Amino acid sequence: MEILQKKISKNHNDSLFYNGEIAKIGDWYLVAVGEIEIKDRWGRIVYARGEKYSDDIEFKNDDDICNMVDFDDVDLGMRWEHNNWFEVINFITGEGGLGFVAHTYDEGIELLKETAKGE
Repeated sequence: MEILQKKISKNHNDSLFYNGEIAKIGDWYLVAVGEIEIKDRWGRIVYARGEKYSDDIEFKNDDDICNMVDFDDVDLGMRWEHNNWFEVINFITGEGGLGFVAHTYDEGIELLKETAKGE
């Protein structure tokens, strides 16, 4: 396995912290995909595509994301509109994609190993 993006730390397992190609085995790739979008109560984007647009939102690690697990936090007035995830994809054959999904870095690495082994 070739790691293309190292895990940031043990506290950065959520797909939110990653984008693009993460690891590969042969022609199989683990890729972080999707567009994260979080809006405030007025519908203004406060976070999208890796960019923060407001000081009202902060997540430095997985614990901070868990604190937003409500996804419709009335106190903060934040709405989690879109998310991202990890997919295992074979760019040569086109296999994989949404049928091969994980939500954490560790799960994604394991899914990549299992998928490549089963080839």
